[in-house]
This record gives sequence, C-alpha cells and structure tokens, in this order.
Amino acid sequence: PVADHGNLELSPDGARVAVAVTDHALETRDIWIYDAKSGDRTRFTSAPGDENWLIWSGDGQRVVLNSFGREHLDLFEATSRGFEPHTVLMNDAVAKWPVSLSRDGRFLIYTENDPKTRADIRYVPLESGKAPGEPVRLLGTTAVESQGQVSPNGKWLAYSSNEQGALEVYVRTFPT
Repeated sequence: PVADHGNLELSPDGARVAVAVTDHALETRDIWIYDAKSGDRTRFTSAPGDENWLIWSGDGQRVVLNSFGREHLDLFEATSRGFEPHTVLMNDAVAKWPVSLSRDGRFLIYTENDPKTRADIRYVPLESGKAPGEPVRLLGTTAVESQGQVSPNGKWLAYSSNEQGALEVYVRTFPT
C-alpha cells in the first residue's frame, strides 16, 4: 500500500522485508514485515516510540531494532516472528542504530550519535542467555563513521566515513 516507507532490510533468505513505516498522525514510525512474494504485511511493532531500524540475524530467526521514546533510546532483540517477548539490549539517552550482526551472532555493530564526535561505530558482545557485554568504541573521530558491516568470516569490518571530505568506504580488521 501507499505509505511513507523507509529503511528497508531484506531477510537473509529473501522471503521477508522489514520496513519502517511512518504514521503521520502520531509522527512516529513502526516496523512492518512484508512477505516478499505475496506483499502481505504484518505490523511488527506498535509501541508509542519511534522504531525505525531493524536488522536480521544471519539465520533470520532473530532481529535487533531501535526505539526512540521521550525518555529512552533503546536497542531490542526479539524473534523475527513477533516482537513480544523482547529483550532490552541497551537502554540509555544516546541515539543508536543497529547496522550489523556478525554471522555467528556474537557481535552487534551499531552507529551511535555522540555530541562531541558525531556518528561513531561501536560494537557490543552478545552471548545467548546472558546480558550484553560492555560496548566497545571501534571508531570515534570527528568524522562521521557509520554503516559498519561485518564480513561473512567475521574478520573484517567495512564502514563509511567522511574523514577525507566525501563519504568513502573503508575496511579494517575486526574486532581488534
């Protein structure tokens, strides 16, 4: 249907597409999941916050998404079949967007807005059944660094940066 769609993310198997859809009456976005063949859609989130970015795990069974509310800026993890129940991965007053999960699910890469250094790339270690580890800053310069993507073998990170003026793609080892 006609709508203000943004931040499309195709599932690893290509069968579903997660989309942030704007509700102009509420001035927020919710995540909807579309079936790639039929076009049928299911509302994934309906919280009062603004959910605008979702990424899939390598097997497509789990997702990580953000939510911006009046008093919180969170990252959540949930099954890809439904938002409830969900796990809060991070909850603080800093805007952040999940951009990549390592294929083995051990690392979540996200972009974070920092008032001093602008957009930075961080990662947080994840271990099934345990609270997330401490966030690690990978890149935190005065340039805008974003869109970090872990390579399939988990040893490299590609990201964009404007450190030379225009946005360019860089590659570095990961996680060190």
